[in-house]
Amino acid sequence: MNTFEKIPTIYGENPILDAVYEELMVIENLEIDAISYDRLDLLPSIRESMLPIKARINKIEGFIIYPEAL
Repeated sequence: MNTFEKIPTIYGENPILDAVYEELMVIENLEIDAISYDRLDLLPSIRESMLPIKARINKIEGFIIYPEAL
């Protein structure tokens, strides 16, 4: 591994980041439910609702983890 690669923060090291990831996890669970119950019509709005949370994660981490949130 390149020593200059950015590595995401490990869960438990940053309580603020942990809370943001937990917010994302709730919405990801909605995405899984929509797929499981064949409600694919809900996916665009569910995925759109993830973008502000993913953008916050990018900002807190200080590098891009979620390019779709730029």
